[in-house]
Amino acid sequence: MRRSYLIPLLLAALLCGCTQEAAANSTVSHSDTATSSANTDIFSARDLEIGYDADTAASHGLVGKDAVAIAGGTFRLETGKDGVQSDHENTDKGWIYLAGGDFTVVSDGDGFSASSTLTVVGGSYTLTTGGGRENGKTHADDAFPGGGRGGMIGPGGQPPEDFDPDSLPEDFDPEALPEDFDRDNRPEDFGGGQTLPQSEESAQTEEAAAEESVSTKGFNAGADLTISGGSFQLDCADDCFHAGGSLVWEGGDAVLATGDDAFHADGDLTVSGGTAEISNCYEGLEGNT
Repeated sequence: MRRSYLIPLLLAALLCGCTQEAAANSTVSHSDTATSSANTDIFSARDLEIGYDADTAASHGLVGKDAVAIAGGTFRLETGKDGVQSDHENTDKGWIYLAGGDFTVVSDGDGFSASSTLTVVGGSYTLTTGGGRENGKTHADDAFPGGGRGGMIGPGGQPPEDFDPDSLPEDFDPEALPEDFDRDNRPEDFGGGQTLPQSEESAQTEEAAAEESVSTKGFNAGADLTISGGSFQLDCADDCFHAGGSLVWEGGDAVLATGDDAFHADGDLTVSGGTAEISNCYEGLEGNT
């Protein structure tokens, strides 16, 4: 499937390998096949048109091994993996910097994925990842409304509306324990807040499933994620904005729908500007602060 991009002023896709400098208003074609190589840096001081034959069933859209920096352009990506990716073992590489551009990305993986930092200062982004919010994971309190057991407790930890306390036995005491109950002689697999035994086979199955799971976030940074401007229309199976470090939202306008969190930071989460309309999420904001 052929993809064409018209990129004004500057496109720097910083990959490992050799460097190509394209003449102004030139055309560069890349065919993503088993024998092709993406180890090329591309730079143009003026307009650069790129024709890209993408195997949408199995490939990332644009990949920069060392880093990716985009100043502008129009991008239409349909990918079987990430839309735009930079992944490097060195922490000073693997970053993405987006100064502008008009992006429409439909990806089976992340929209934008950086193994280190990801910075957005401008641009327009319409992303659908992992099929959208309807494909988000099921959370524990989705199965048990209100966080109770099988609906025994209603929303906010309250009894269900049809609960009748008069139906309880007169001698009912929720704090009472049998006279012969010995806390020190409970079975090792007794619930009471302890973790139940798990078979080795089931543990291995869960571990394998976690390894095989595909990340379907909108903007995914392994380290810090900073957004200071831009327009965002995101429909993501996983988090819309995710940072392995800190997440800073300084500006931008976003309309978000997600099967998980709208903004998620493993570190600190700071919001100091911008607007966000969230129609569907598990948690709107999640972070250490």
